[in-house]
Amino acid sequence: MKRKISVLALLASVTCIGAADANWERYPQYYDSGMRATITLRGGFAYGSSKLRNDLGSMTEEYWVSKLSGEAFSGGFVDICVDLGGCTYDMFYFLGTMNIGDLPAAKRYSEHSFAGGVSVGFTVPHSPQWRIEGDWLRISKANYEAFPMFSGKVDFPVLIDFGDGEQWFIETHEIKSSGVYSTLSSDIFSMMIYYDFFDGNVKPIRQIIPYVGFGFGYASSTTVLELTDLYGDLASQAALLPFAIYQGGPVPDFFTSTTATRTIAGNLAAGFSYGLMQELFLDFGVRVTYIPQIRWALNNSLAIDPSGEKNRSIFSANDMIYMSALIGLRFEF
Repeated sequence: MKRKISVLALLASVTCIGAADANWERYPQYYDSGMRATITLRGGFAYGSSKLRNDLGSMTEEYWVSKLSGEAFSGGFVDICVDLGGCTYDMFYFLGTMNIGDLPAAKRYSEHSFAGGVSVGFTVPHSPQWRIEGDWLRISKANYEAFPMFSGKVDFPVLIDFGDGEQWFIETHEIKSSGVYSTLSSDIFSMMIYYDFFDGNVKPIRQIIPYVGFGFGYASSTTVLELTDLYGDLASQAALLPFAIYQGGPVPDFFTSTTATRTIAGNLAAGFSYGLMQELFLDFGVRVTYIPQIRWALNNSLAIDPSGEKNRSIFSANDMIYMSALIGLRFEF
């Protein structure tokens, strides 16, 4: 009888243990939707490239030719030369007038700089191959110098008297204008969408996972401009006088001017990640960023312009393209 009671007690205890393990309400089944919060830190290099446009507008200037060298000079340069006693008017002959606002930029923008940023987002539930991130990319300060800033070959009609009659000829001369030293930096804020090429709800580790991405956003670019009147053609331009100070010399000193350009931006991205552990990935990528326009302008810092004009664009980059190579760490948790 005692043996039967012991066997029944053992069976009851086993039955109770089995019932506890099968209690799904108390221990619900775990399901992973693949959704993760993401934080990515990036750094690397950027290369910016763009043609530059002359924004001086209509500024007519006289040009003269040296009888000794055959080189063309602006009327402002000749006036300065005469005032300083280095030459006389009979050393030149009058060539004609032209708009210096028609001269092309002598040098395109083509500069390297550092880049870095951070993005925060999440992987889409039930489709974790898709990532949505808010992104900030900083393109650090890059120098741009051009001496001259504007330069081009110009055809001038010249009337020559041969004694028995006058005849028109075309003289072609290289005309140069101004010089600049400047810097450019950009902050780009974007909403990015990425697609990671892997199967399943959880990214594999110790494997390369390619990705592509695109996004749109907002760019704030800051330029600092130092303009110099190398060829004497700007000193006589009334439109530029509010932005300059004469300090006893024949050539003005223009204000060092800071200009912010705010516009839309577009991004394309490609790269790959490598899982170091379940929540940590190395991220290698390249990005192409498009910015429609960036301006370099003079500012009237003393606010002495009687016409009320406070800034004047000197040149601009249209269709700026930044190419960035970035490496970083991405946390997914």
